[in-house]
Amino acid sequence: MSRKHSFKLTLSNNVTEKQGINYLVEEQTGFFKIDKLMKKELLDKVNIPHNFLQSFDMVYIPKLKGIEFDKGYIETHLDEILFIELKTTKKYLPENL
Repeated sequence: MSRKHSFKLTLSNNVTEKQGINYLVEEQTGFFKIDKLMKKELLDKVNIPHNFLQSFDMVYIPKLKGIEFDKGYIETHLDEILFIELKTTKKYLPENL
């Protein structure tokens, strides 16, 4: 029984995470979703093994806030890229935490 529940929770969490990622990308906040191939290229450029592919969901490049993403930005802003693992929730959080 707990395996079914865990599976349903995982699916729900994946949907919520995808919604969070889409929100950040659509609002052009400087957060960018990159595909698996681009993740591999990025990890190669910063000398990190490929077994870390699943350790981040997005990248954050502060100077590119408000700009549509282009693959060439990875090389240009390599020293400014932050790897982001996104955690999301649909629960209400008060604004003054």
